[in-house]
Amino acid sequence: MPSETTELKSLTELDLSHNHLTKLPQEFGKLQFLARLYLSYNQLTQLPSDIGELGNLTTFNLSYNQLTQLPPEIRELENLTKLNLFYNQLTQLPSEIGRLNNLTELNLSYNQLTQLPLEIGKLKNLTKLHLSYNQLTQLPSDIGRLNNLTELDLSENPLILPPPEIILMGLKAIITYLKQSKTIENNESKLILVGNAEVGKTSLVNRLVYDMFVQEDINERTIVTKWDIPALDPGNSKIRLNILDFGGSEIYHSTYRFFLTKQSVYLLVWNARKSRDYDNIYYWLHTIEAFGEDSPIILVMSKMNENDDDLNLKDLKSKFPQIVGYLKIDSCSGKGISVLKEKIIETARDLPLMKTKWVDSWHKVRKNLENLQKNWINQDSFYEICKFEGLDNDNINVLDDYLNDLGVIFHFKDRIALSIRNKID
Repeated sequence: MPSETTELKSLTELDLSHNHLTKLPQEFGKLQFLARLYLSYNQLTQLPSDIGELGNLTTFNLSYNQLTQLPPEIRELENLTKLNLFYNQLTQLPSEIGRLNNLTELNLSYNQLTQLPLEIGKLKNLTKLHLSYNQLTQLPSDIGRLNNLTELDLSENPLILPPPEIILMGLKAIITYLKQSKTIENNESKLILVGNAEVGKTSLVNRLVYDMFVQEDINERTIVTKWDIPALDPGNSKIRLNILDFGGSEIYHSTYRFFLTKQSVYLLVWNARKSRDYDNIYYWLHTIEAFGEDSPIILVMSKMNENDDDLNLKDLKSKFPQIVGYLKIDSCSGKGISVLKEKIIETARDLPLMKTKWVDSWHKVRKNLENLQKNWINQDSFYEICKFEGLDNDNINVLDDYLNDLGVIFHFKDRIALSIRNKID
C-alpha cells in the first residue's frame, strides 16, 4: 500500500479487501476521518500501533488475515461498533478490548483462542458475539453481564464451563449459569445399560455397585441406582454415576427418548448364548447413536462362562467409532468385573461433564431433593424448593433441564399427565 494513500485526510471509507497486503504503513493513523475500513482477505500479520489514531472508526473488518495478536492501542477506537476478526490466528485478546464501550458486534470465529479476557464483560452494548471454532474450554463469568446480548455462537469449542448441557439450552441458559456463583466441583453423569431382555443387566449392576450376585428379576422394569466410585489415584475426586438399567422388552422402547441422553456412558449388554442378542446388536447401537449421539459405548458380553462367542469388533467400530471397549464378564462368579469397572471409570472421567463447577444455589436444591422421603414431587413443590434457595424462574428452568440431563431427576414437563419430577432414591 503506497504511503501517499495516507494523505487522503478527508477519506471516510476505505476498502482494500482481496489484495495481498502484508502490512500497513505507519502513517496510517493520519486518516482520522475514516469511519469504515475493510481489510479482509489479505495477508496482514500485525497492525501498526498508530491504528489507535483512527478515533472515528465505526466498522473495522479484518477477516481472513494472519493476525496473531491485536495491539493494545486498539483501546482508542472508542467509536467502534463492529469488529470482524473472523479467520485469523489470534491466540489471545488484549485486556484493552474492554475499552470499546460502543461495540455491538464482535466476530472472533475461526481463531486459536484458548481463553477470553475478563474485560470482555465490560462490552455492555454488545449484541452479537461469535466465538465458534476456537480452543476455548471455559467462558469468563463476566460474559453473564452482557445483558444486551442476542447472539452467542460457541460451536466447535471444547467447552467444559458452561457444561455442554447448559450450552445446548441456548443463550438465556448460558447467561443465567454464568451470572451465578460457582464453587462446588461436581463429577457426575449417567451410566446407561441397554440390551435385550434377560441378558443380565440388573445382575451386572448389582455386581458393579454392591459386589454381590442377585438373580435377574423376571419382572422387568427401569431401575435407577446411584454409584459413588472412590478416587483410584491420589488427588482425584470421586465420581458419581447415576445408573439407568432399562428393561429390554419392546414395551420399553418407546420410553428411550425420555432417558437416553448425550454425555453419558453406555453399556450395551448382550448374551452370546442367544443368537437373537447378536442379531440385535446393530439395533441397539443405532438406538444409542440416535439419542446419545457420540457418547462412548462399552460392549459387554455377559455370562461368559456359559459360551465364549465373539463379535466382529473391527467391523462394529468402523461403523460406530464411539465404541471404546469390548469386555467379557460373568456376574455370577464376578469374573471380568474389576476390568470392566476400571474401563467404566476411565471412560466416565473423560466426559465433558466431569469437574463441572456447580452453581451454589443449584447444589442446595439438589441436596434438598435428595433428602426428601419420597420418590416424586409435582412441579409446584419443585418450584417451591427452588424459590426457597433464591432461584428465579430463569434459574429454575435451566436447573430443571440440567438435573434431568444428569439423571438426578426425570421430568415430564411437556406432558401434562406426567408433569412431576421423579428423583433418584
